[in-house]
Amino acid sequence: MDTIETTAQTYVKIQGFGALKLRGKTWWVRYSSNGARREESSHSEDQKKALALLKVRVQESKDPRRDATAENRVSMAQLFDLVRVDYANNQQRSSSTLAHRRKHLDSFFANLKAVRVTGRTIENYKRERLDAKASNGTVNRELAVIRRAFRLGMEQGLLTSAPTIKMLQEAPPREGFTDEETFAEIERHLTEAESEDVADVARFAYESASRKGSVLGLQWPDVDRALGLVRFRTEIEKNGEVRQVPLVGPLADMIEKRWTLRRLGVPLVFHRQGQRIKDFRGAWATACEAAGQPGLRFHDLRRSGVRNMELANMPRSLAMRVSGHKTEAVYRRYAIVTDADVRAALERVQAAKKAKAKVIPLRAAEVTS
Repeated sequence: MDTIETTAQTYVKIQGFGALKLRGKTWWVRYSSNGARREESSHSEDQKKALALLKVRVQESKDPRRDATAENRVSMAQLFDLVRVDYANNQQRSSSTLAHRRKHLDSFFANLKAVRVTGRTIENYKRERLDAKASNGTVNRELAVIRRAFRLGMEQGLLTSAPTIKMLQEAPPREGFTDEETFAEIERHLTEAESEDVADVARFAYESASRKGSVLGLQWPDVDRALGLVRFRTEIEKNGEVRQVPLVGPLADMIEKRWTLRRLGVPLVFHRQGQRIKDFRGAWATACEAAGQPGLRFHDLRRSGVRNMELANMPRSLAMRVSGHKTEAVYRRYAIVTDADVRAALERVQAAKKAKAKVIPLRAAEVTS
């Protein structure tokens, strides 16, 4: 067993079998099957366990009872169907977005057999999607589908190996937000520029921590003024689930304002003289510039809404119900905390300590007198 060490990885060649490759702390196995080189993770830091897996894989590839032609017939479309069934059976949230991701995956992989997909094929797919201006995050979500497809194929005995799939480096989460004073300035500039309907959309998004599409899609059947509740339908929510938000304070005021502006035959809560509000990027950018916060995105209002709930010490479980976030990991990306927030919190702690120190307990004699 020959060992070759490099600065990045360690290769262990086993005569007549293949090789082991150390990536980080995990051992991978490399061998040949049906004339193609295969690689897969042993999911172990133990070299002996990796060697045992390598021997099993090599033995499987040489087993005369194994129908190699059956593996050669497995298509990528079949593997993607396995993912669809798996997501549905396990009620994965990704089920709602899988169909959209498959449009891109199918256009590239539709005519490919799984055994023909190599690491180079995956890299070519990345290049094509990035050239089409897809973000690194979007491409990574699609790569996750491919990775899951191959894993299911191996688990169900359709494949003996999977290609290496490396994820792209993603940019850190955006931390854009605005405070009440600055937002009020943006709102004022929108109104003065005869974009009051857009200002209303922005206020509702800011107060409810909602996405632009969710607010623009609201219809009057979604609003219960008597109960003081608005219901965001699955059709307008990104995660495909119903979200309900109580109408309190500015939200209730906005609904009453829009009620006076409703038009016959127009079900939309937010409209511009009876017409659907579409692109207002120019008006938004101009208002943000005038308010001294250039570059603020409309979606940053959702982050601002979440931040406001955090600063108000709303329990996270309740805040997530308002914003519609299903996982705390994603919610935390929106719960922006600044140095000023930390300083203000510490100042409140010190003030509370000083207030408590001023309380002088009564002595027993003073109580009885």
